[in-house]
Amino acid sequence: MKLSIIVPVYNCKEYLDECLMSIYEQMDSECELIAVDDGSTDGTTDMLDSYKNRDNIRVIYCEHKGASHARNAGLDNAKGEYVTFLDCDDTYYDGFLSKSLPLIDEKYDLYLFGFIRRFYNGESVINALDNHKYEDVSSFADAYIRRGRMLFYSACNKFYRRDVIKRFDIRFEESYGFGEDRLFNFSYIRHIDNIYTTDLIMFNYNQRSLESMSTKTIPNYFNLAKMLHEEIVKCFLELSKGTTINERKDFVNKDLVKEINMTIDRFKDHPNEMEDNLPMIYELIYGNDNGRTYNEEELREIVSKPNMWRYKPYDNPNIKKYLDVSH
Repeated sequence: MKLSIIVPVYNCKEYLDECLMSIYEQMDSECELIAVDDGSTDGTTDMLDSYKNRDNIRVIYCEHKGASHARNAGLDNAKGEYVTFLDCDDTYYDGFLSKSLPLIDEKYDLYLFGFIRRFYNGESVINALDNHKYEDVSSFADAYIRRGRMLFYSACNKFYRRDVIKRFDIRFEESYGFGEDRLFNFSYIRHIDNIYTTDLIMFNYNQRSLESMSTKTIPNYFNLAKMLHEEIVKCFLELSKGTTINERKDFVNKDLVKEINMTIDRFKDHPNEMEDNLPMIYELIYGNDNGRTYNEEELREIVSKPNMWRYKPYDNPNIKKYLDVSH
């Protein structure tokens, strides 16, 4: 068995057939599909029953504990040399498996693929990578620090070696409702030797409704965003061997700027998040709140200039020691 494809399933009756058939119709005996029902209540469970007797499809039923728990249950039952994931409202790109499975024969530790983001209004955006074989992780980390965008966050556009996951007990953090993909990837990349990026498109990331443009309210979102910022910075600065001090500082700056802008982006759909998050952003940039009146244009302008902030991102004591290029 070359590949186990794990699909956490929860209340997606309307899209389930489209998702699973987009995989099943491409599969051969080298693949298995593991659908993990996360305690669905909308009839999804009954639909899954119809897949149980198909070749190379297994269905697992769990109580509702979230997508991370469902993914971990899938990992516990996977038999493939490699594992990958897909969300139940997304679909595989036509012909993906026939083109990607031969790459597994090259035995890289991590494969990264592109995807298409399809919006509710019919528009779409291609997120693609270059064909490149990184023979050591440090060269990938160097490239990531310099470019900043290599589709690393998601767990759904990757093939992982199952023996690495098992040997180092790498799991999805079940207590988080946001960012668990990133933490899984940060842990995994620390235990591998090489990475293969390819321009193959893996799946369609489907926006199924207007509501999916914004996620649920997340209390103290910026605290979580700062933690994820610190984790990715520590991960890649530890792994990088060929970057300069200025490249490393620039990477830290740009990543925190991105997280702040993403936090501000949420205010339109979640104005109640402003009360918790704005004071933390003001403290970082100005040193205090001082009763400031929120002005998005002015705030984004100063956010874009981290060297003018009261607290420089790379002076963060949790990060500063990782800037040393002689490590």
